[in-house]
Amino acid sequence: MLDINQARKVAEMANAIGEPTRLHIIELLASESLNVTELAQAVGVPMVNMSHHLGVMRQAGLVEDERQGRKKQYSLAANVYKAGTNGSLGTIKLGNWELTLVGTPGGSKKRKK
Repeated sequence: MLDINQARKVAEMANAIGEPTRLHIIELLASESLNVTELAQAVGVPMVNMSHHLGVMRQAGLVEDERQGRKKQYSLAANVYKAGTNGSLGTIKLGNWELTLVGTPGGSKKRKK
């Protein structure tokens, strides 16, 4: 059973996930780490909006970043995300629950390189 502090953290994570753009970001980051420019282009939003979404997700503990030169590469947080197998993109741990990310044939379009 969750105590109130754990419940607040799970609620914050669920709120961060429960937005269409952020769901798209999660789907992209389940496959590879990307920088803010790559994410903004892949999702089709201005960089300032992407930075906002990534900030919300980082605050909730869903993403982490690593500086590579002048850019930061974003990935799903290792303590929250576990890569999947057999059609599953992976799972995101939300307290005592797990959210399974299921890939679908022809699902999200791959980003242009």
